[in-house]
Amino acid sequence: MIDNQLTQRQNLEAKLIAKAWADETFKALLLSNPKQAFKEFLASEGQKADWLEQFVVKCVEESANELVLVLPANPANLELRDEMLESLAGGMWVAR
Repeated sequence: MIDNQLTQRQNLEAKLIAKAWADETFKALLLSNPKQAFKEFLASEGQKADWLEQFVVKCVEESANELVLVLPANPANLELRDEMLESLAGGMWVAR
């Protein structure tokens, strides 16, 4: 289950990055109001985003001479909520 969640998160992140690279307006929204950008993106994919309310969403942009490392929460310590399970059943879930 953890590998599947990681793959789904990576797929979502890849789609968000691709959209931000292709759409300057979306990129600006992602940087200034990432939660709203996530909501709009998920809606465009036909996914529910109500589970997103319980998260703080951050987005940073790397420059050419820096490397940003995100240390995710340990999956062994995560507890799946009903909303997350429903989203997972629908094919989309992002680990907190």
